[in-house]
Amino acid sequence: MLNRTGKFRHLLLVLQILLVAAIGYADFSIHEDVSIYIFYSVPIILAAWYSGTYRGIIIAILSVLTWLTVDLQERHYSYLLLVYWNALARGLFFVVVSLLVSGLREAYERERENAQRDFLTGLENRRAFFERVNAEKKRALRMQCPLVIAFLDIDQFKEVNDTHGHRTGDALLKKVGEIMRKYTRDTDVVARLGGDEFALVFVASEQGALAAIEKVHHRLQEEMQKNNWNVTFSIGVCVYRIPHESIDEMIAGADRLMYAAKQSGKNLIKVEVLPPHLQRESGNPVTSLSA
Repeated sequence: MLNRTGKFRHLLLVLQILLVAAIGYADFSIHEDVSIYIFYSVPIILAAWYSGTYRGIIIAILSVLTWLTVDLQERHYSYLLLVYWNALARGLFFVVVSLLVSGLREAYERERENAQRDFLTGLENRRAFFERVNAEKKRALRMQCPLVIAFLDIDQFKEVNDTHGHRTGDALLKKVGEIMRKYTRDTDVVARLGGDEFALVFVASEQGALAAIEKVHHRLQEEMQKNNWNVTFSIGVCVYRIPHESIDEMIAGADRLMYAAKQSGKNLIKVEVLPPHLQRESGNPVTSLSA
């Protein structure tokens, strides 16, 4: 994926250089003293937006040199120094344009990232979670691998807030997010859906995904005991060997199992494998794993 992105950026740089050359040729062919700042600005803006400040400045310098070459060949000035003064002014203008555009792009990316992150834990938020489930569904189908969705709810979390205050409650939520992220892969989806509800999404084998969820559950319990936080965790897990068309239905399945775990005594992992007729084991497809 990174290699493909690198090739795209190199191709884009080549196209931007060719565009500068085409503009220079057009400028040379016009034989009129007209300002074409806007035309030279186009490849600079494209480079700064898609490739960053460094490449934007490179294209800016190439644009200035191209324009200077055309001026030296086609324009007649009383003072040669004036040609280089114009080139310097254009260069400063193009560099400023590059810096402004790349800065705008960075601000846009930061805002986009913040819009998809939970402010407290740094995990993906509810909005990003739904987008990622859709992407992971496509990846599961492409890889012919199960899609596993897990919902996690903190039992007795309200008591922590009532007894120790919201600052302690926030610290607990941050720790939960930290552990969930630490003991999962970078490719796994870890999100805070709101309040004390979290979610995990895996594209992995059933055994691998369930082992990861049990490990997260175990590490969470250890950390809670270490900090004397009297909470447990109820988890609902849906293993979709064939992902549904409806993302809402898949998410609702994990949510339903999470509430079933809470109603069954809490501190449980409820697992359901779907479709049940593909299940290798005999018996009910819904199973419970205790802590």
